[in-house]
Amino acid sequence: MTSYYRYSSHGERAFTIYMNDGEKYQIEEWVKRYPNIETRGDLFGAWIDDHVNECLNDPCHQNATCVDITGSFDCVCNEGFVGDGRNCRASNCSILSCGENEECIKENDIFKCVCKDDYAEPDCRLVERTCLARGDPHYSTFDGTRYDFMGTCEYVLAKDSRNNTFEVRQVNEPCGNGEPSCTKSLTVIFPNVTIQLLRGSVMVNHTAIVLPATYGGVRITEPSNRVTLIESDYGVEVEWNNVRNVRVTVLGRYLNRTSGLCGTFNGNPGDDFLARNGTTVGNAVTFGNSWKTEPGCDDATDVEHPCVTYSDRNATAIANCSALSSSPFNTCTSQINPDSEGYITDCEYDVCACGDDPIVCLCQAIEAYVSDCNSTGVDIDWLSDPRYKQCGSPCASDPCFNGGTCSNDGQSFSCSCRVGYNGDRCEIEVSSCDQLTCGANEICVSAGDTYECVCHPDYEGENCQAKVEATCKAQGDPHYSTFDGRRYDFMGRCEYVLAKDRVNNTFEIRQTNEPCGNGVATCTRSLIVIFPNITIELRRGKTLVNGVEITMSANYGGVNITESRNGNRINTIVTSVYGVTVHWNNVYNVRVIVGGRYLNRTSGLCGTYNDMEDDDFWASNGTIVTNPVEFGNSWKVDPDCDDAIAVEHPCVVNSDRRWIAQANCSTLLRPPFNECSSHINATEEGHIADCEYDMCACEDDPVVCYCQALEAYADDCASFVDIQYDLNQLTESLERPDEASFSNKRERSTVSKALARSRKTAPLTKPLSMLAKMVSVKCASAISVESLGLKPNCRGVTLDWSPDLKSAVTLPDFQVYGNVEEMSERLKSLVRMGVTTLEESLSNLALILSSSTALLVLRLF
Repeated sequence: MTSYYRYSSHGERAFTIYMNDGEKYQIEEWVKRYPNIETRGDLFGAWIDDHVNECLNDPCHQNATCVDITGSFDCVCNEGFVGDGRNCRASNCSILSCGENEECIKENDIFKCVCKDDYAEPDCRLVERTCLARGDPHYSTFDGTRYDFMGTCEYVLAKDSRNNTFEVRQVNEPCGNGEPSCTKSLTVIFPNVTIQLLRGSVMVNHTAIVLPATYGGVRITEPSNRVTLIESDYGVEVEWNNVRNVRVTVLGRYLNRTSGLCGTFNGNPGDDFLARNGTTVGNAVTFGNSWKTEPGCDDATDVEHPCVTYSDRNATAIANCSALSSSPFNTCTSQINPDSEGYITDCEYDVCACGDDPIVCLCQAIEAYVSDCNSTGVDIDWLSDPRYKQCGSPCASDPCFNGGTCSNDGQSFSCSCRVGYNGDRCEIEVSSCDQLTCGANEICVSAGDTYECVCHPDYEGENCQAKVEATCKAQGDPHYSTFDGRRYDFMGRCEYVLAKDRVNNTFEIRQTNEPCGNGVATCTRSLIVIFPNITIELRRGKTLVNGVEITMSANYGGVNITESRNGNRINTIVTSVYGVTVHWNNVYNVRVIVGGRYLNRTSGLCGTYNDMEDDDFWASNGTIVTNPVEFGNSWKVDPDCDDAIAVEHPCVVNSDRRWIAQANCSTLLRPPFNECSSHINATEEGHIADCEYDMCACEDDPVVCYCQALEAYADDCASFVDIQYDLNQLTESLERPDEASFSNKRERSTVSKALARSRKTAPLTKPLSMLAKMVSVKCASAISVESLGLKPNCRGVTLDWSPDLKSAVTLPDFQVYGNVEEMSERLKSLVRMGVTTLEESLSNLALILSSSTALLVLRLF
């Protein structure tokens, strides 16, 4: 840009015009348009032109360099940046200098600095939310919703509902003789460690430990008397004062990912009452009950406010609890308002409910407020105040566990323990097991005031014999059989909880199903097996342990993973010290076997293992349903995945395949499979029905479904009989749909009627002569049953059933079959070989064959 100007009589630049690509004469002509500007004497001398450096105004992007040129300027992005100079973006992350709480990412081909997980814009501050369960207990969710819930069961307090990174469970029990409940214990579950916080002790992976302790990225400490703190690299912190007050703090990474009694961390209190079944409810009690871990535990009910029930205590409660708004506590009011945040109302509730000794509840309510104030950096010196001298008493915090009686001398306390407990705080259950000699399968336990030997969890009976293992199966497309033997079909296409330990969370197995071919049926795509210290993902042809692929059999602290081959099929087997075994053939067939210790402890698609089929359809929300599709959908892991819908039986939809399916699936009743029939009845146990279902549903190739049905039966029989069979040989003789067979409805109807009549006939008599009168065979060269069997394509010439041919038919040429459905296969063979009159032959055949006892047919058919 060029400027043109003239000096005034005072020697100052008085008139300046900036022009891009302008000339002096243009400016002179422009000035002349203003009357008298030249004669006023303000301007004199010649016009002076001067070049202005436009880069002085920083017109370019901060990561660009300005280049001044005649009449203009140019912007050039600096090295490592690309763009037009006005906008320059980094070409890689090494160019950027991100802040301490930022990280560089590439998004839409643009590298930029964004806040790390747990931090938020605009200045990348740490984001964390705390859920509180305090008092008797009163809950405050991550989003600040306050409610009272007095349940006395185990509940999911908070969990990562997306990735299952953590879960916190809370066991509540009645406090004293009143209605309220107190926290009895907490269980905190991370991928590699399970921590149980008990009053006076800590268990890690079911073993007592001494604090402080560290397990991988999880640290357990006791920062002050009676306070246990769990910190972790998972962005979760849990604090408990061993009696009433629980704090769960999560970092920003869990935004939109939490569920449980602590609600949904998303900044919206309106949806905090998200029940386990995925619906938002309006009642705190309904919400709380939905998060029980044990369906057999009684639901909590609505209770009247204790200050209404015990109205004589109301005035005392109000007077004492209002102190939280005055000195010395008011130093914290600007951080936590005790009135608006509910501390005063919670205090009043607890003092009214505290029937035995209200001073204990008052002290604990104040302690809860002071503890939360401390977390904000406000330290309140309240125990030196004479008004709260009793709260400073060693017994004020109720330090004795298991019903022990506290006494103090003003400086310290002592606990008088009930029979069966000892320790400074009665935290140790006395063991008199040294005086007992228990059997090999027994353990010693406390039984009130005495001790006795009882069976190990996997054993039962007077002699502590091993409990019968329970097996759940998902086979075929898939057909499920629960631990208690209830069979059902469910064609969902999502990830589901197949089985889990709903009491102690010792294991969980998830199954992902996907469509098979073009039909409605689904197949198992993958399995995830979760134990306290290991997560195993079984994919087709691949196994991952804690996210890392393994290529051979391995052992991981009591969990064994092995592979075996059966022809081209790979079978993966996971066994464990936890009493759980998983078998998968990498395609269709899954088996989960659990030991007797899991009686009354399982849930999921495998049902509730308790030897009762009626309650197997226990949905994830704790209700028992009757519809298998509703039951299956309830166990989806991702609620956004589409629900499965009820489908009609494929042998009804594809009725033309029904006879083919029945004919081929009866293979399970013949050698070599009938070697197992005394152990597993293929008809009663549903294998034949499942086989027929799958063959009717198999859109692409029924041979595949046929083979998988045979394999499923052979796998189940493996514990009893090693069935040797050749799939290639079996599939060569596989019946397939024939254009000429049953080509019209009349013929199919005839077959159906004949089968119906056969159910009413008498036992077989004189089979050879009756068959001789009935059948005319078209094959001139046939001289025996065996030769006829070797010539299945003989057509066109009628050969009477001669005496010579009859004499060649001896008793070994007959074979016994156990159910009438197999007749369909033989009848189709008659059609293809050319029976003279179909209806007449079927009628005669129906008269001599008995379906109520046994079915006798020629092998060649």
